[in-house]
Parts: sequence; C-alpha cells; structure tokens
Amino acid sequence: MDSIAASNKPHAVCIPYPALSHINPILKLAKLLHHKGFYITFVNKECNDLPDFRFETIPDDMPPDADSAQDMPSLSKSTSKTCLATFSSLLSRLSKAAPDVPPVICIISDGIMSFTVKAAQQFDLPEVLFWTPSAYGMLAYMQYCHLVKQGHIPLKGTYVTNSYLGMRNLDSWNERRHTIEGSSKLHKNNCSAVVLNTFYDFEHSSLDAISAMYPHVYSTSPLQLMLNQIHDESLTSISSDLWREEPGCIEWLNDKDPKSVVYVNFGSITVITAHQLIEVAWGLANSKKSFLWIIRPDMVAGDDAAVLPLEFLTKTKERGKLELTRTSSKSSCNCRVLNTLRMELDFRKYLCRRTRYLLALFLRGEVEVLVRELMDGEKGQKMRNKALDWKNKGEAAAGPNGQSYQNLDQLIKDLLLPILSK
Repeated sequence: MDSIAASNKPHAVCIPYPALSHINPILKLAKLLHHKGFYITFVNKECNDLPDFRFETIPDDMPPDADSAQDMPSLSKSTSKTCLATFSSLLSRLSKAAPDVPPVICIISDGIMSFTVKAAQQFDLPEVLFWTPSAYGMLAYMQYCHLVKQGHIPLKGTYVTNSYLGMRNLDSWNERRHTIEGSSKLHKNNCSAVVLNTFYDFEHSSLDAISAMYPHVYSTSPLQLMLNQIHDESLTSISSDLWREEPGCIEWLNDKDPKSVVYVNFGSITVITAHQLIEVAWGLANSKKSFLWIIRPDMVAGDDAAVLPLEFLTKTKERGKLELTRTSSKSSCNCRVLNTLRMELDFRKYLCRRTRYLLALFLRGEVEVLVRELMDGEKGQKMRNKALDWKNKGEAAAGPNGQSYQNLDQLIKDLLLPILSK
C-alpha cells in the first residue's frame, strides 16, 4: 500500500504500558504507521517531536521517587485505576485541537492497558489492541481469570514454598490480578482488532486459536525488519530514549570472530544476590569464552554494590566486556526468563536463545557447562541452526510480499475504510 496522502492525515493515538519491552514494539508500529501517512500521538514521555509525530504524557500516579522498574505490581495497579480519567482528558483535548491536529480515528493500546477500552467506547473510537508478548503469552493472559475462578490461582500450600513454575513472588502476581482480569474481560467484546508482536510461521497454532476468538487478528512482526526498509532520518531521531546506547559495544563485537561471543543480560527488573553475581562471573571466566555482559547499578539486591573481584576482571580483560547501563526510573525491560544467555540479534555472528534454568541454579560450574554447551555443544549447534531458520522466516514475513507486511497494510485498510466511507 502506498503512503497515504499527507493532507488530512488519519490520526492514531498509541499508548504502551510504561515498560521498555512494551514501549519499543508499539513505537516501531507507530513509526511504520507514520511512514504510511498517519499522524501519530504517542503517549509515553516527552521526547523529540515531529510536526506529525507528537509525544504526550499522562500521570501514572506513582510517587515521584518510585522506581517502577522494580515495582511492576504497583505500576500495573496505578495505571489501571488512575489513568482512565487523564487519558480521556487527553483525547478530549486532541478532539478540540483542530485544525492544527487532525481528528483521532483510532486508539492503538497495549493489551494490558484495559482502561483504554472504556475510553474508546466513551469517544466512539475503534480500539486496536497490541499484545507485545508472544501469541502464546496472550493466550495465557486470557486464561488467567478462569484459573482464578477455579481456585488454581493464587497458588497455595507446597506450590508456594517450592516456588512452583519459578514464580518466586506470587504476591506480585496476585497484585497484578486486576490488570490481567480486566484486560481479558473487557477486550474480547470491545476491541476492533488485535495486533500481535509475532509472525505466523513462528506461532501459527496460537494465532489460529486467537483468530477463532477475535474477528480481526494481525501478526505484524518482525517490526524492526520492516523499519529497516524505511530510509527516513526523521524517524531515526525518534526513540524511547530509556536506555543510553553504547556504540562501543558494537565496535568491540565487530572485532570478534563470528559466533564467538556470549551476550549476558538480566534485563531491568531481575534482581540477584552479590553471591549469584560472582558465581555467574566465574562461570563466564572459567568457560574461556568471550562475553559481553550488561550490568545494571541496581541489579544486586540489598545494599550490596555490584562489585566483581579484581582477579575476575584481570583474567577476562582480553575476552570480556562489561557495560554498566543507566535507565530512567520509568522504564523496565521484561525479562521472561530469569537467566538470559543470548547473542546479539545480528544472526551473522550471534545466537539468540533463552535458557530454562532458574537463578537458584546459578553456580559457577553450571554456568560454565551451560556456556560451553551453547557455544561448542551439539545442543548449541541445533539452537544456532534453528535461530538461523527463524531468522530467514522472519525476513520473509517482513518482506514486501511477506505475510506480516501484508497484514500491516490490511490493518491500515480496515482502520481507514470504515472512516472514509462515513
């Protein structure tokens, strides 16, 4: 579909959940829609605006000194209870901003921001739900209220003491219950479309199941690969700006041999002990493999600082690179598995894979064995082959003739045609 004419642009309001792994994919979708001719209002934080790509903020009612990256249950509770009024106020203000701002034609909301459904009904606007986790993850969300009704959640008895399914903090899940239940109850009958951050070949069975429940389902990823086909410097200047980029990492990686570097990152939520930090460090050192390790200042629990032994730093200085990240207090990166060992998304050199081990198993010997298996073992080779296969299928899906690319065009048509026919 060719870019929509610039005059009288259709106006989409995009609102992600205020966490980095939610903001990034919705921002990428917003950029693609902008390239197709949409006027975008992105509700997140103040950022560099374009004349037709504007950023707006609404308060989340969290204390000014709160670190929402480490208190996701409180953030979820706050957004679901307090943001409807402020978001509705923003929509009202935008509706009165003509002729400088075109009329809003739709809301594109994070799937767990259930209050936006009520706002869409209030302003008689189509509601597009963007589910940033996997399609399988969306199915899990949809079953949550049924598990609660049947008494399976919250977990009780020995399941709690044994950290069943790796959910070490079940109170946290219970605190988020209202958000999950609200999403699953409200969305099914009140949204115009569901967009999923995946592609069909990757999750066809889950997408088929969701398509049987919702009339309009679109898989539109890999979004970044579609963005890579756009050459627009103005869009490049727009970013979530929650993590400071470290170009030195890329320069360091470019000097390494293909498939030779382990990328270690616990995201921006997971907290470990000082002992676990040291165990991971020595496991990496003893593996004799090159590694890039991203460490947050607040990654170590309690008052202990994230201090690594001088002997470790000396031993790994030729093959290891440590980067200390700095994030804003209103950002987080959803780490779906507690110990993430993966490689850069450039599949020419690095493998992307999440392991199934829990932090409780983080002993240096186990880390060393895991790294060696990933890098040299038969299992690691199979993982690399599978990653390369998914990479090729993802590229095909995002290409001009690919299903995800075509799904995005169809989404735009389905959003615009009802409006243009009025």
